[in-house]
Amino acid sequence: MYIPDTEIGELKSLQASIIDAIEKIDNQSTTELHEIQDIQERIRTATDKSTDGFTLISPLAVCDICHSNLHAQEFMFFPCGHAFHTECYNSKLKNDFNDRKLMMDFNPGTQKFTVTNHKLCLICSISSVELIGVPYFTYYQLQEMNASQLEPFKGRPVLITDDRNENDDEYDNSEDY
Repeated sequence: MYIPDTEIGELKSLQASIIDAIEKIDNQSTTELHEIQDIQERIRTATDKSTDGFTLISPLAVCDICHSNLHAQEFMFFPCGHAFHTECYNSKLKNDFNDRKLMMDFNPGTQKFTVTNHKLCLICSISSVELIGVPYFTYYQLQEMNASQLEPFKGRPVLITDDRNENDDEYDNSEDY
């Protein structure tokens, strides 16, 4: 049986196209398989961390505020994975301008730190997310600014941190911003 050269060329071209399509499908399948395996590994890791309602905390774990050994003092561990010394957490919360309302709502003496309280995490909480993009000033910067410099911030939230030293003459711990 005789097949003209033009048909042989078309068949070879078709064969090459089919092989290319199969290779693309194979590559896609391999990529999807790797993505599935990655998701499985992340699920396995998350499951291992939360098995039976407890979490293993490394002896080398550090406080997410002061970065010293977590086990050196009483500490809190949140479901999000962040951990704080109780003293560091309370101090940070007390001094954080935007968390004053949260401090009033939270009573450490009556409330347990459970999964339902993960929103109290200083790193993950909505109040922390709301700080993104908020203008930031220290107490002394604010004192040095004149009215025209403050005008663009009128009626907008700003974050003010207290950089005064307790030995400063104008230091008043009870001042509310």
